Amino acid sequence: MSRHSDIHNHRYAIASALVCALCGANCGARSSIDGASDAGNGLDADASLPRSCDPESTFIKLSALSINSGFDDFDIRFTPDERTAYFISNRARQPGSGVDVFTTRREDLTSSLSSPEIVTGLANPNAAAPNPTPDSLNMVFENGCVPALANKAALCGATRPTQASAFEAPFTINVKPDNGSFADFGGSAYTIHGATIVYFQANHIGANAIGLARAARIDATSFGPIVAVAIQDAPSGVLSAPVVSEDETILYFVQAQGVTVTIWVATRTTPAMPFANAHVVAELPTSAYPNWLSPDGCRLYFTGTVDSDSGSHAHLFVATR
Repeated sequence: MSRHSDIHNHRYAIASALVCALCGANCGARSSIDGASDAGNGLDADASLPRSCDPESTFIKLSALSINSGFDDFDIRFTPDERTAYFISNRARQPGSGVDVFTTRREDLTSSLSSPEIVTGLANPNAAAPNPTPDSLNMVFENGCVPALANKAALCGATRPTQASAFEAPFTINVKPDNGSFADFGGSAYTIHGATIVYFQANHIGANAIGLARAARIDATSFGPIVAVAIQDAPSGVLSAPVVSEDETILYFVQAQGVTVTIWVATRTTPAMPFANAHVVAELPTSAYPNWLSPDGCRLYFTGTVDSDSGSHAHLFVATR
């Protein structure tokens, strides 16, 4: 567990079963994405493909992002224009001492991502899942504003007046229970529509995760009521890490069953319907989880594990249609 202790201790966005699978059973095994390079223009080659695609077609290429380090890099999210990204890394810390929010930018989809920098005001050893608004002036993330509790995650917010300013002190965002059925949430927070809607993993009080949920923003400090996300013929096990298309018709998520972790997808025609046709995304590796989907549905960014001479680390990848 030592090589992924930062993920295990500070990233409550993924269910404990997924963390154990990432940090335990697969740390001594070669990953199916083990040979992907962390340097060069792998991302740029993918980004140069035409933006038009069938959002339900097969991913044809997996590439490591050039911003990966020799440490743990995970939980990447972009602004809608796909030019500014935020992610979590322990690259600036001693192993086991926490993680920080980093940012990277590019001029357009064919340009290289810049050298990552710590986000001023969000250098926080408990941060995870950084969701920016389109203007990068507001952030919704996890675990940086209140002490983390077992099997739960705190949803936090932070603001800044300009993109050149430091983020002000994070504050707690309340996620309201629905008739006592849900209490708090287990993480995997993913926002869409300019952070007006959040998807996450919901928990019973003091019990294990029960599935995925959705909540709409009420005001600057509150989301709610919480509504369960219906998935017909949903797989058994722990479901987490929801990534949703902007029109809410495509849902990627993780199933963790024992030490087996797989990425699934489900679809629906309209947001009023339950998700259906749930199935494993066969072309994506195991022991990985989705992070962000481009608005056109052509690129899915995800976190996976890679073995190297220095051990097994979480790294960032993009799957391209």
